Amino acid sequence: MSSFGPVGAAVSAGAGADVVLFSSGLNNHVRWLVAENSPYQTPADLRGKAVATPPNNSDAYRSTQLASAVNGIDFEAEYSIHQGAVLNGLALFERGDVEAIITIEPNATRLVGRGARQIATVDDLWREGSGQSEPLVLNAQGALRSWVEENGETASALHRMRHEVHQHIHDEPELLAELHEFYGIGDDEPDAIALLPERMVDVYPLEWGNVTFDNFQAQLDKAVELGIISALPEQDIFLDLGADR
Repeated sequence: MSSFGPVGAAVSAGAGADVVLFSSGLNNHVRWLVAENSPYQTPADLRGKAVATPPNNSDAYRSTQLASAVNGIDFEAEYSIHQGAVLNGLALFERGDVEAIITIEPNATRLVGRGARQIATVDDLWREGSGQSEPLVLNAQGALRSWVEENGETASALHRMRHEVHQHIHDEPELLAELHEFYGIGDDEPDAIALLPERMVDVYPLEWGNVTFDNFQAQLDKAVELGIISALPEQDIFLDLGADR
């Protein structure tokens, strides 16, 4: 059992692992950041420039490709990409070795708290280019289809628990600031702590069902178009257990 984006689940299926997504994970929280004094205002301004990114087999990287593509940008061809572990990207950015960093939360909030400037989110870019109004889903809870079929009650209970936790966060977003240490943000970073409720609450989705599945399908269709995956999975890779209906 693990978190998978729809493209990651399709890649797994293509490798012979029959993975199915059965509960909500996280909405996309990939951000484009530049230094405070940077002249760049949009991702398009950074074409040809060095940018730090997560690894190319990550949901964060794949979603960046997809969001670029729906805006007519060939991400891998039009940027000088320095991919690697998140901490490596942070080091490159803080040393000034790259002009921008594409990174996930809560690292993005920590950087903004220190003065970095956010110029875009992958979610906003996806919506602008695709015309979709719903948040771009980053990942979901997945497991082998056989496990979900054999452990339906447990899978449903996990789904209900995740939904209840996400609802609690939306009802009381200040909890995110109170739990800052669990996000790796120390007491000595008050600016970042203060930003957590507004920047992180929408990372936790409340929707699981047809709207989410349509979002997954749109990502898969674009991934096939781009050649990230060779074909759509033979079976649906998402499942509504009906646990919160």
